[in-house]
Parts: sequence; C-alpha cells; structure tokens
Amino acid sequence: MERKEEGETAKMDRNPGAPPLYAQLEQILKQQIECGTYKKGDFLPTEKELMEKYELSRVTVRQAMTNLVQSGYARARRGIGTDVVYEKVESIISKCRQHTARWN
Repeated sequence: MERKEEGETAKMDRNPGAPPLYAQLEQILKQQIECGTYKKGDFLPTEKELMEKYELSRVTVRQAMTNLVQSGYARARRGIGTDVVYEKVESIISKCRQHTARWN
C-alpha cells in the first residue's frame, strides 16, 4: 500500500447555496477513487494534508472521510491511515468470470 500525491486541486465552492464543504470534499475523493487516482489498497491523504490543500477545518475533513468509510469507499485504521477498499464493478466482474472459467 502506498500513499499517492494527486496533481490537480479542485476548488471548493464557498458561495451561499453551495453544497456543504464536507460533501464537496467527499465527492472529490469519490471521483478520484472511481477514476483510479487512488486504487484499492492505496492510502488517501492524511487529514492534515487535506486540511492544507483545500483550506478546510479538521471537522469538515473528518466528516468527509467518515462518509467515505460509511459508503464503502475506504477503511479508516487508527494510527495507520485511511485506505481505499472500493473496487470498480468491472474489476469484480472480471474476477468472477476468471473464477467461473476455472470450473468449466
């Protein structure tokens, strides 16, 4: 498992009526996971890194990370970090096909 640095920084929409900042950060991280920036087993940036990169409070970052864990995208481990557990459906289907092919 390795920690990755992503190059592009998405801007947070702080205008009135915009989605909450934690929801915006959660969506950014989900997109990065789904697009393969972070793959299964990779570590997400630390709370401190996300706080600095997006200029957010620790509470906001923690809420986004908690939501990622609850939605099955990541696993938080105290003292170790938060790693990706999400696997694309295509990858799962491919593994199932390989498994069933062995039985035929």
